[in-house]
Amino acid sequence: MVRGRKTLVLTLFIDNRTPMKKRGEMHRRRRIPRPGSLASPYLVDDDVKDLVETIEGRDEIWPGETRQSRIESFAAPGLGAMVALRGQAKYPVSLARSGDLAGQNSRHTLPRRARTGPAPTIVVYHNLSAAKSPWTDQISVNTDPDVFRRHVRYFARNFDLIAPGDLTRGNLPKRPLLITFDDVYKSVIDVGGPVLREVNAQSIWFINPHSVAGEALPLDNLLSLAVVELGGREVAALLGAPHGTKSSAAELILAHLPTLTYAQTKDLKMQLCQRLGAKERDLRRQSQMFIEGADLLQLRNFGMAAGNHSLTHTFFRALSQQELDTEIRGSREMLRQLTGQAVKYLAIPYGHEADATEDALNVARSSGHTAIFLAHGRSNNRMLAEDIYDRIAPGNVRPELLPVSIHLLPWLRTIRDRFH
Repeated sequence: MVRGRKTLVLTLFIDNRTPMKKRGEMHRRRRIPRPGSLASPYLVDDDVKDLVETIEGRDEIWPGETRQSRIESFAAPGLGAMVALRGQAKYPVSLARSGDLAGQNSRHTLPRRARTGPAPTIVVYHNLSAAKSPWTDQISVNTDPDVFRRHVRYFARNFDLIAPGDLTRGNLPKRPLLITFDDVYKSVIDVGGPVLREVNAQSIWFINPHSVAGEALPLDNLLSLAVVELGGREVAALLGAPHGTKSSAAELILAHLPTLTYAQTKDLKMQLCQRLGAKERDLRRQSQMFIEGADLLQLRNFGMAAGNHSLTHTFFRALSQQELDTEIRGSREMLRQLTGQAVKYLAIPYGHEADATEDALNVARSSGHTAIFLAHGRSNNRMLAEDIYDRIAPGNVRPELLPVSIHLLPWLRTIRDRFH
C-alpha cells in the first residue's frame, strides 16, 4: 500500500434467501483513497462496474455471507453513470450530481447533516406496466408489475414497512422503509394498490392535480410521444437545439426544460400538439394510462396518502415567487379538494436538489408540508434538512439485487456527493 494513503474497505452483506451469483474474483486487491489524497474523490465507472458485477456474476454468494471488495485508486470524472444509473429508473435529471444540471457546475448549495436514529429507506415507482407505449418509451418510468410485486414482498420480509406519518412522528423502527409513487399513472391504483394491500403496506402517491382535473397531458409524456412520432431531430429543433441534433425525450428534458418559463412551457405544448395533429385532451384520452378525478377517491382503500407533486410537474428553479405559490400552495389546496385528504408531503418534480431553492422550501413549509422529497438515490443517513428526504427508484432491478440497489449504491452516491 502507498504510504500515507488510507484505504476504505467496502463490505458487502448479502441478506436474501437464495444464492446469488458473482462474476470474476470477489476478493479484489484494489483500494479507495480517502478524500483529501491526491486522487480524485470519485470512483471510475469500471470500478463501480466491478462492484456490481461481483454481485451479478457467476460464482455463488450464499445468504448471510459477508465479503470484502477493495477498489483501487480512482480518478476523475467520477462515480459516473454506473452508480448514478444502477438502482435509478427515471430520466437522467434525477440522477445528476447537484450543480450538474442545465450547465451548472457549482458545488452543493445546501449543507448535508448526519441523521440521528434509524435512516428511512424510501423507494419511488412511477408507471407499473410492462407494455411498450410511445407515451413512456422515451422516459424510462415503467416497472414490470411482476417485478413490483416481488419488490414489495422483499420489502415486507426484510424491512419494517412504515406509514407516511411515522417520518415526522419519530421513533422509527430499526429498518424503516416507505413506498412512494410519482405522477398520475392509473396503474398505481390498478396494480400498485392491490399489491400493497397484500402486505398491508401504506404509501404516498405524489400527484399533479392539473393533469387530473384539467385533462392535461403531462409534458414528459407528450415529449416521449412526439419523439416517437416526429423524431428526435424535429422535437429538438422546437426546443432551440442546434440544427441536426438528435435527442431522446429524456435528454431533451434534462437539457432544455429546467429554464423554461411558464409561458414557454405552454407554447411548447401547443406546438407539439399542432405537429402531432391532435388536441392535448384527446391525446390524453387516447393514452388510457392516466387517472381521472374519480379515481382519487380510491386512495384510502389502499392506504395511500395523497402527496403534492406540484400543479404541473415543472422545474422550480426558474419560477417566480407567484408561480411557486401556484405550483406548491395552490396545488396542495386543489389536491385537498380532489382527495378529501390533508396534504402534508411534497415531492419536488424531477427530484433534484437544485429545485429545492430557498423560496420553494419557504412556500412548501409555510403552506403546511411537513416532509419534502428528492430523488437522487442517496442514503438518508445524511440529510439536507430534518424534513428533506431522498428516495431510490428501483425500477426493474431483479429482486435478488435489491441489496445493491437500496443499500450499497445509495451509500456510494452519498459519499460521492458529500465530497463533490
